[in-house]
Amino acid sequence: MAKSKIPAYLTIGDSSTVVVRGISALLNNRSFDPFLATGIQKIGASILNHFPKNIRKLMMEQMVGTIAANIELADNVNSTELTSWVVGEYPEKQYDSIIIGSPSGGVGHLASYLNSPFLTQHFLMGFKGTFPIDDSERYMDGCFRSAQRITDKNPDLFAIIHYDPIHDRFIVKKTGFIRVKLLSLHDVYRDFISRSLKPGGTIVLIGCRYPWSQYEISDRINFQLGGLGGVSYEEYYKGSDRIVKYINRERRSSERTAFQIKHEDWLLRAYGQNLYPESEWGLLPSFADDVRSFADSNRYRVVEIMPDHPDQLGEIMYRAFTVLIQKEHGEMNRRIFMDSFTNSSPVFNRKVSACPLWLPFICDDSYNFATRILDTEAKTTEILLALHPSFSDPFDLTPLDKWMSYLSRFKNVNLIGVNDKKYPADLTAYFKFTEDTISYAGNNHKPLKSFGTIDNLLPFVNAILNA
Repeated sequence: MAKSKIPAYLTIGDSSTVVVRGISALLNNRSFDPFLATGIQKIGASILNHFPKNIRKLMMEQMVGTIAANIELADNVNSTELTSWVVGEYPEKQYDSIIIGSPSGGVGHLASYLNSPFLTQHFLMGFKGTFPIDDSERYMDGCFRSAQRITDKNPDLFAIIHYDPIHDRFIVKKTGFIRVKLLSLHDVYRDFISRSLKPGGTIVLIGCRYPWSQYEISDRINFQLGGLGGVSYEEYYKGSDRIVKYINRERRSSERTAFQIKHEDWLLRAYGQNLYPESEWGLLPSFADDVRSFADSNRYRVVEIMPDHPDQLGEIMYRAFTVLIQKEHGEMNRRIFMDSFTNSSPVFNRKVSACPLWLPFICDDSYNFATRILDTEAKTTEILLALHPSFSDPFDLTPLDKWMSYLSRFKNVNLIGVNDKKYPADLTAYFKFTEDTISYAGNNHKPLKSFGTIDNLLPFVNAILNA
């Protein structure tokens, strides 16, 4: 299928879009830029980065609203267009395996290991709007009509209005987020698999069992408060002293009232709640069942990778690439590429033979995960640290000083896309990541040419998921 333009209503920097585009760059032997910042945006960000942190945060709030999609584009959302865009990103050839399911940076590295395309189950749209902060009811009302139009026109899509007033605080004031998930295996995906997967080939079904409580708004529309990080879904919904403190600390003077803001406005009391696969990382059971049925009917092998938490896939790929790199290069000076969230690339680590250790986010849970892994590494290991920026100042964010203090045990630590004077509110991070990966690869070119197989991978999957 011919390559098509990315739909105008899709969010360029979302995890699903970034992963698809990154794997496309890998399979087409191209360089990769996760965020596609324009020249004007780069110039503006570089100038504004000299301002104090509170000004940078305010400017970012204003800028994200300008790059969101117009609300009218919700009428254009179409599952066939979405899936056609995905398959059009990949070369038309025969593959030993095809990955399908939930996206993540770990999936990007899985595709890089197997040299396989990835068919994502879900897609994120961000629509322009103005939403009073710390008010889930108003946010839901502002997004519901768009979500309803999308699901009415696409009976094969399930929609989740995703509102995170901690980690996405700077975005959700100007952008209404709706993530759509395929309820079944789309015909476009069926056709791609039928013509691109070798007879008897393997479908790698990737998901995540990480649960999150969601409000059930209507038949195919849910509302999720919060998201993965150092705050559990129980704390999001029940509240805590540190949440109340954060809300009142982060409110600008124009947003303040005469009384202390309470956590209760985060809740939607008129709707019931249930546990679902988490919005960003989880796989819908109906989609997984349809993939299994299709594979069985067409005599394809199915290998399922269903971690309990997204960081488990990061560990699987870290272990698998460790062996792959050692087999090709022997005992070369070891490098670890610690990418995080969408500051990630399945292309870069192959150019420099760095073992990837993908972090789902930049909060305390990811820090604890990373340090547990790195505690076993030799001091001679080189660390390439790529932390995603944040303009929300969440209380569960791990400060850069803490990262650097821990990493000081290693002989060589390089920051990739991170300005240590401006992090986490670094306006240049969205293009500095690409510039730094290009620069580092140019000076340290040592390509990894070999790939692994699904059978090479399975011992690591079993060891980590069955531990």
